[in-house]
Amino acid sequence: MSRVFITGIEGFVGSHLAQHLADRSHEVSGIYFAEPVADLSFARTARCDVRNAAQLKLELAAARPDVVLHLAAISSVVIAEQYLADAFDINVRGSLNLLEALRDSAPCARLLLVSSCEVYDRVAGNGGRLDERAAVRPLNHYSFTKLAMEQVGRYFFERFDMDVVTLRPFSHTGPGQSTNFVFPSVARQIAEAEVGRRKPEIVVGNTDVSRDYTDIRDICVAYALALEKSAKGETYNITSEQVLKIGEGIRQLVALSRVPIAVRVDAGRQRQESILLAGSSARFRAATGWQAKYDISQTLRDLLEYERRRLA
Repeated sequence: MSRVFITGIEGFVGSHLAQHLADRSHEVSGIYFAEPVADLSFARTARCDVRNAAQLKLELAAARPDVVLHLAAISSVVIAEQYLADAFDINVRGSLNLLEALRDSAPCARLLLVSSCEVYDRVAGNGGRLDERAAVRPLNHYSFTKLAMEQVGRYFFERFDMDVVTLRPFSHTGPGQSTNFVFPSVARQIAEAEVGRRKPEIVVGNTDVSRDYTDIRDICVAYALALEKSAKGETYNITSEQVLKIGEGIRQLVALSRVPIAVRVDAGRQRQESILLAGSSARFRAATGWQAKYDISQTLRDLLEYERRRLA
């Protein structure tokens, strides 16, 4: 059993992960910025902005963690594009605050920095699977801040010999994810149409892009394994390696609808992005033995059922 501290514990990944770890007898604590929606009564939590270095240091000193999972971030590409200064302050300066607080309060703790596949140079993949050796080149504000965060972590590992591990998850989804992301947005629109809260039409942006998708439950298992089995100073991709075209995922969700649904593409929701973003998690699998178990079709079904229950 480890004492695990999660920043952004109230978020989509944070709340799922906290429950997953608690169910496996880890002592879970963490900080949140927005008021949690999920039940986190099993964990010791406090409201703390990662930009508040002094409070962050106090919370870590009280928690005395063995492992810290850093999830607090502006995680939406769209929101980061609109608010670069805020994204930089939270994603980069907040991470610097965390590392400095750890160096003072828990210098032996392992830190898992959760970055993103968005940091990769899409040209480097040439349509194939990107591994950790691929070139990095941020193409948007979000990936710029995540790569800068990685560099902060790398500096503290090399300069102070801190136990920092960088995780680069590819796209993941599941019940509870914000409707800022495509499949939760579509699932909610379908659920609302089924009960007559909106007309039976969903509005979407890009549908021709393809991404690796991993179920949130598989992501939690991966992060739990990374706590113990990842190597200090290493960087790991985490992906189920299931490529899904956005349009096909939308088609699957619409096919599950209890009422006929029309799909309308809104040019205003489209942004310039790579057609394919797919990765290899071979290094992570070799280090931890992790294997994704959920098929993306099951993930989409569970996501729609979650939105139906939420409305009920």
